[in-house]
Amino acid sequence: MPEFPKKEDILAFVKESTKPVTKREISRAFQIKNQSRVALKAVLKQMVAEGQIEKTRGKSYIPPEGLPDVITVKITGINEKNDWIAEPEKWHGNGKPPRILVKPAKDDDPVGTTALVRLQRVNEREYTAKIIKHFSQHAHGAHMVGTVHVTDGVPLFFPAERGNPAPIPVPKQYADQVKDRDLIAAYIVPGRDLKLIEVLGQEDDPKLLSLIAIYQEGIPHIFPDNVLKETDDMRVPEDEKGREDLKNTPLVTIDGADAKDFDDAVFAEPDTDPKNKGGWHIIVAIADVSWYVREGTALNEHALERGNSTYFPDRVVPMLPEKLSNDLCSLRPHEPRACFAVHLWIDAHGELINFKFVRAIMQSHARLTYEQVQAAKDGHADKTAAPLMDNVIAPLYKVFKVLEHAREKRGALEIDLPEFQAQINDDGNITGIARRERMDSHKLIEEFMILANIAAAKAIEESDLTGIYRIHPPPDAAKLSATNDFLKSLGQNAGKTLQATPKDINNILTRVKNTKFNNLINIIVLRSQSQAIYYTENKGHFGLSLTHYTHFTSPIRRFADLLVHRALVRIYNLGPGGLSDDDMSQISEMAEHISTTERRSMLAERKSNDRYAALYLKDRVNAEFQGTINGMSKAGLFITLTETGSDGFIPSRMLPRDYYIHDEKRHALVGQKTKRVFQLCAPVIVELLEIDVLSGSIIFGLRMYDGQKMPAPSPHNHGQKPNRRHRRNKRHQHVRKAAQKERAHDHKGRKKNKKKKKKF
Repeated sequence: MPEFPKKEDILAFVKESTKPVTKREISRAFQIKNQSRVALKAVLKQMVAEGQIEKTRGKSYIPPEGLPDVITVKITGINEKNDWIAEPEKWHGNGKPPRILVKPAKDDDPVGTTALVRLQRVNEREYTAKIIKHFSQHAHGAHMVGTVHVTDGVPLFFPAERGNPAPIPVPKQYADQVKDRDLIAAYIVPGRDLKLIEVLGQEDDPKLLSLIAIYQEGIPHIFPDNVLKETDDMRVPEDEKGREDLKNTPLVTIDGADAKDFDDAVFAEPDTDPKNKGGWHIIVAIADVSWYVREGTALNEHALERGNSTYFPDRVVPMLPEKLSNDLCSLRPHEPRACFAVHLWIDAHGELINFKFVRAIMQSHARLTYEQVQAAKDGHADKTAAPLMDNVIAPLYKVFKVLEHAREKRGALEIDLPEFQAQINDDGNITGIARRERMDSHKLIEEFMILANIAAAKAIEESDLTGIYRIHPPPDAAKLSATNDFLKSLGQNAGKTLQATPKDINNILTRVKNTKFNNLINIIVLRSQSQAIYYTENKGHFGLSLTHYTHFTSPIRRFADLLVHRALVRIYNLGPGGLSDDDMSQISEMAEHISTTERRSMLAERKSNDRYAALYLKDRVNAEFQGTINGMSKAGLFITLTETGSDGFIPSRMLPRDYYIHDEKRHALVGQKTKRVFQLCAPVIVELLEIDVLSGSIIFGLRMYDGQKMPAPSPHNHGQKPNRRHRRNKRHQHVRKAAQKERAHDHKGRKKNKKKKKKF
């Protein structure tokens, strides 16, 4: 029998392999069998703990700071052999990441491109890669956007970025294509000139504000011809075999008044099962996107690249072409549509006791809005809602109250902060910024969708399939401890220790709800939270206080939901369009990618909102506004206006003269000399001093803080503390001058002595 391998032998085997190795491959290489495999498992676990090897999410083993078999990379340049040079999109190791050489798959300038690749290790510092999927090409990758200004016939490109980056000369070959005040998209390849991508229009066109964010964040917004072509012959399936008939079930959609795609419909009725007294039967029907969007198609690849739809004040960049998002996959009223439905049964306390997923054909009985449904509930039903009141709307609200009570009982996190929405007219101009109203009708749909998502997560976990979950890890212990210390400093004692449970946090939020600390505590709690992501292991959702959660209800606008649909099709053998073995092998990387595209969209949406807010305020320079401090750094204070929710900045140089320290524990900016304290969420009155619409930058001056008038800032730049050397030099300036005179006198004397010596 072969000798059991030493750790050094296993490490050498892992390092010599050109790809991650599994426990089975290690067993086979060293001929480990039977009970010895248990010992191998223990040794591998020990080696991981000691940092000798690392374990990937795919349960393979790699050398320390090695890379998994399949990852997402960013192309950064080209070498002398025309190979693409890449690096991991995420690198958690020490020092520089390993070098990755990618063989070009297309004749395109790759810089800025991200791609999913399969790796082979050459050595510890170098890999070769084969592209599996392109996630962005320069046809719609991340770009620089800015304005052309022509001076003396010479065009210069001024990037629309905060911080006033230096202008860049426009190459001669583009001189005839651009004119003064043109807004253009471009990119710069390291070591090369600026490359013009597109002239977007004139810089004062408000319709371009969202387009700036789209280009800057590299959001694909034009569907390639081959993608559109694949949708030409798509139709609602005429063969209803294998589909449940829900056409006579009074399912309705409830969405915003301006919504164009209706991807979910709901229905509820009392459960007739005598064993479930007081319980309910619910149906949530979702557009059957997996029927139309299949693996291996250009449509699927492009949807994955986008990852999700992105919503701007004046437009939507959809994940799917209009033929699907606004037609075949939109649950229009009185039109047959293919859907993926889940039957849900809850008890009288709102607990999910059973569920069943089916493919079906439905026909929405009405397209309702949130405002319409809420008005009907409040006794003001219009002609569309009135006939549905007794058998549709009233049961929905009864179920909502049951689910709301269950939510409160389990202690889902209830952070209460205002949200604002820009109002845009047909010309693209902003006419106002209004606070979003959150009605019970909004919460009703939210609770129904959460319940369907719980069922989908449980179905995946109960199977042997690797699926995608929507996880929200608990807050970082250090952040939570700091939050607890701050609460104690305000007299809002959370007990000996604020625990990482939503219920404990909600107790604090409830306690401060009607006090001056309400917004402050809500913001601090929000900032202590981890970010929700897509992940292939079920780790629960802290914010919702759920052990099982995923995204199932919006496959029109989220690729994650489409993957969940495919998983369910495979689990329940519901026909074509199920998750394939190929996608199963890449699902971890896809989860990471769509988490990234979600953050990309959030950033683009925020930047676009900032630009529209700046456009709305541009004619009110020198006006005063009420606001609150929503953040701070050594550089100054971040301000949110009460009226519009617009964000701006007060640089330290605009504050009363002092040297300011950012006290992170107290969430305050403190003057070292005057001891003046600027506290997070404190009320302020500010003057609008500067505004830049294209960058979305707003600069304020501080006029009143917490009811007290502020002295004018010093005309000198006092934002930096003079260093010790500067003070010492100033103190002994006269000594230095005297020493310089003395040295000059000595030098002059030496020169005279030399001349005398030469004479003799």
